[in-house]
Order: sequence, then C-alpha cells, then structure tokens
Amino acid sequence: ALEDMIKVQQMGTGSVIASKALPRLRAACRSENSGRILAEKRRGNAYFKQKNYGLAAKSYSLAIRLAISPYSKFNDADTTSKLYTNLALANLNAGRFHEAEQACTSVLALPGGDQPNISALRRRAMAFKAMNDPQKALSDLTAAEQALESKLQQIEKDNASSNQKQKLQKLLSATRKEIEVLSSSSSSSSSSSSSLPSSSSKQDEKKRAIIDKNSAASPPSQTPAAAAAA
Repeated sequence: ALEDMIKVQQMGTGSVIASKALPRLRAACRSENSGRILAEKRRGNAYFKQKNYGLAAKSYSLAIRLAISPYSKFNDADTTSKLYTNLALANLNAGRFHEAEQACTSVLALPGGDQPNISALRRRAMAFKAMNDPQKALSDLTAAEQALESKLQQIEKDNASSNQKQKLQKLLSATRKEIEVLSSSSSSSSSSSSSLPSSSSKQDEKKRAIIDKNSAASPPSQTPAAAAAA
C-alpha cells in the first residue's frame, strides 16, 4: 500500500485517479504500517528477552523508521516513545553508549506532554556515565528526579492506584540513590586528583631519593663528586 500511494502521489493531486485513490490508499497505508510497526516492536522485544541486543536494536530501528515516515501517518506517540527508549536500552546492553544517548535525545525532543520522558532521562544518564561524563549523567538524573516528584504529586491528586504510586516511589528512591552515589564518586575523584602531587614534584622526589641512596652507600668522607670520579 505504501508503494502504491507513492506512485499515485507522483501522478499529481489534479489527477482524477489520484483524487479517488489517495484517501483509500492512505487508510490502507496507515493500517499496513501500524501492523508492521507493532510486529517489529514485538520482534525486538523477543530478541531482547533472548539477550540478542544487536537484532533487538535493528528491529526497534526499523519500527522507528516506519513510524516517523512522512507516508505512514502513524500517530501513536506513546508507542513511538517506547520504541526509542527500547532502542536505547538495547544499545546500552550492547555497549553502544553513543547510540543509546542519541536514541534518548531523540525521544526527549518529541513534541507533546508537559513532563520529560523519565525512562529516556535515566537511560541517557546511564549512557553518559558509561562515556565518563558524570556531570551530564547527574543533570539527567536530577531532571528525572524532579519529573518523578511531579508525577507522584499528580497521582496523589488524581487518587491513582496504589500499585502505580508504589512503582513510582520505588523508581524515585532508586534515582535518588544513583544521584547520591554519582555525586559521591565525583567528589571523591576530584578531591583525590587535587591531592595528587604534580609530575614535576614526583620527579623531584625521585631525584632526592636517588641522591639519598647514593649518599648512604658512600663513605661519609666522600662527596658525590669524588665518588663519581673514583
């Protein structure tokens, strides 16, 4: 259906055939694409459960390409977001941290919603941490913490289920723990680096140690120059 619709569009909107065929083909294309997108998502989930993260990432990537295609008219924003966060998780497990960060950044740039995507923030923080960028990881975790707090407040107002509330509280607790650990490790690494002697002072200490050793090995009456000349 997608290929047929492209051919009809190439005929021009002024064509009688195009004007009659386009609405039908668009509907068929939406249905066909939705089915393929969901099928690829399920396939990716199956690969992920098998710990085949490379193939899982390929399935999620294909589903995303279909979902954001200008011809697909796929308008399920929640599914598209999940595809991106799934892709990020698959790439994280495969050790492709830059690709994971890119997937999270893409979903955070999607329009709609007052709150940022918490899964994307947490997974991008994991990618930044793996790429030795603790400051960006802390920034994302802090944003995730704020989003979780806001979501919990909204849930309490809406009298949502206790199960959903407990799940968010658990996630908030885990996020705060990660912030604490990351902040602690960043502080300790910066303090240890500041307390380390410079390379020049290390060399000076080494020279002094050599001189002291030579002095101890030489008779007390000998000077370093006399010992070297003998």
